[in-house]
This record gives sequence, C-alpha cells and structure tokens, in this order.
Amino acid sequence: MTEVIPATLNLVARQNADFRRRLTLTDELGAAINLTGFVIDADISGSGGKIIATFSHEFVDTENGVFDLILPKTVSVALAPGNYGWDLSLTSGIGERNYYLTGTLTIIATISREGQP
Repeated sequence: MTEVIPATLNLVARQNADFRRRLTLTDELGAAINLTGFVIDADISGSGGKIIATFSHEFVDTENGVFDLILPKTVSVALAPGNYGWDLSLTSGIGERNYYLTGTLTIIATISREGQP
C-alpha cells in the first residue's frame, strides 16, 4: 500500500438519531479499493484531538470498496451539538495503516425525544 492523501468528507448527523452513510473507497485513479482483509477504524475527536466516539461500519460489497458508516443514536445522544473532527483509516492484513477520509462531523440538536410526551 502506498501513501494516501485523505479526501475530505464533511458529515451532518442529528443528535439522538441513527446516522448511516453508504461510502465507496477508491484509489487516486477512481478504481474501487478491495476491502477484503482490511480493518476500518473511524473515530470522532473533540477539542484537542481527543477521541470521544467511534463510528461503526457494515461491509456491503468488500470487493468493490462499499460499506456503511454508522453512528447509532446510542452514541449520537451523548454528543453535544457542534462541530467535531473525524477520520477514517484502513489497516491491511499485514499491519499497514493509511488514512482515507477526514473531515468535520456536525451534530445538529434535536428537540423530540423518544418516550416523552
């Protein structure tokens, strides 16, 4: 794996709501990256770069680089409205790690809550 310059992807999610975004990772020529054998790590950072939450993911089509990036409401409810940093890395089966995406995650406040009149 060669050095990768991460692409910027800014995301917007609602507090106390499930967030899911289907993504396809491609190389610098636009060809899909085969994700077979790779580990995805996508973290959210607060002030000072401290990791405060982690996205989960589900592979959709590993051979064609397709997966869903997920922030469940059980995680988003704990994030105050505002802007956070986030990034996504891939680690190969032999331990090589590269960052493919970076950006801002904006959490928007919600008013309605489940189970409340």
